[in-house]
Amino acid sequence: MAAVTTAILAPLKAGDHVVAAKAMFGSCRYVVEDLLPRYGIQSTLVDPGSTSTSGEAMRPNTKTCFLESPTNPTLECWTSRPIAKIAANQGGAR
Repeated sequence: MAAVTTAILAPLKAGDHVVAAKAMFGSCRYVVEDLLPRYGIQSTLVDPGSTSTSGEAMRPNTKTCFLESPTNPTLECWTSRPIAKIAANQGGAR
């Protein structure tokens, strides 16, 4: 979990925004929903299979997306390409 926390938190600062999957490992969800707000970082949880929902979740201050496939614990599989394309078009997410 130290690697996940570092990977998510290191490139972010107060005022940034993260788009993350609704279905994710419980400890990862803790980082996104409980730890990031302590540093002034907002997040929006999305269904990664819905590109419209994921696109709507992007904001000008979105700096990263945290998604896993297959998801844990539900083992949902989806492709990251549409989300990556949305993030790239957004211009802020990396």
